[in-house]
Amino acid sequence: MKRNGNCKWPSPEFWLVVIMLLTLTALVCIVLCVRIRVPGASTDLRATDLLEYRKTILTVIITAFGAWVGAGAAYFFGRENLRVAAESLLEMRNQSPAERLQHLPIRNVPQRPIDWTVKSADEIGSFYKTMNKKDRWFIPIVNDDGSLENVIHENAIWRFIDDQSAQGVAHADILKKSVADVVAFIQRTPEFKELDHIYVPIGQDDSAGEVHSRMLSKDIYIGVIRDAKGKPTHYTTTADMRMVLLQLP
Repeated sequence: MKRNGNCKWPSPEFWLVVIMLLTLTALVCIVLCVRIRVPGASTDLRATDLLEYRKTILTVIITAFGAWVGAGAAYFFGRENLRVAAESLLEMRNQSPAERLQHLPIRNVPQRPIDWTVKSADEIGSFYKTMNKKDRWFIPIVNDDGSLENVIHENAIWRFIDDQSAQGVAHADILKKSVADVVAFIQRTPEFKELDHIYVPIGQDDSAGEVHSRMLSKDIYIGVIRDAKGKPTHYTTTADMRMVLLQLP
């Protein structure tokens, strides 16, 4: 048989199966058809003894063939798994880091826990002193049920305090203002609107590449991961995305 057009030689596994079946058939025929004499016996075996003797031989043969088939299957599937793994590695090597980032879920990107939130009705004085702490450069605002409502930049607080001070409002009175007052201030002031909604909501199974593209298109630096109830649990930034991008081979 020639290898031309769609005509190809059968795979080695095919010939292995054929040989195994032919060998098994031949051995079964030999056991069933050939007269058997037990060494040392003067006469042929009785019918019941002969049947039992042949059953024992067939059991041994079938057990041996079962082990042979198991070894062949392990070799075949092991080789196929190795081939698929090798093809996947070659495919990944042919992709750019940006393309590989598209296949990376957010759960594999560095994340930081969100361990503090505020509500719209909270007074500024209840939390503004803690904003200078590490990683508190943004303010997650949640509803009464804990679900995420908004995320604003910490500078929104300072801009609001400066504006109120310029209007002659006493500092103690400014600290009694609510988060809702701050949000309303930056939303009605064009130069401060960029301090409002500085996040994109994301899920653990979202593509890191798609999230990174969304953040860049909106000029936003933070992605907030929420749980099934909408509560903010962790966040990641564009800097984290770029770090992962640089680490990809």
